[in-house]
Amino acid sequence: MLPALLARDSGDEAGATALAHAIARWAAALGAVHIEAQAIGFLAGADPTAPPENHS
Repeated sequence: MLPALLARDSGDEAGATALAHAIARWAAALGAVHIEAQAIGFLAGADPTAPPENHS
């Protein structure tokens, strides 16, 4: 997910989206549900490096 995040931060939204789609597809194929969920969240605009909402 870090390469997709770095692409987004550098202004390459198309590259970030392509990377996140590929990560989600491969994660699903491998059964890595946590990584797949992270990639899907990233595609919806979430920051995978952000702490949870209820984190103090």
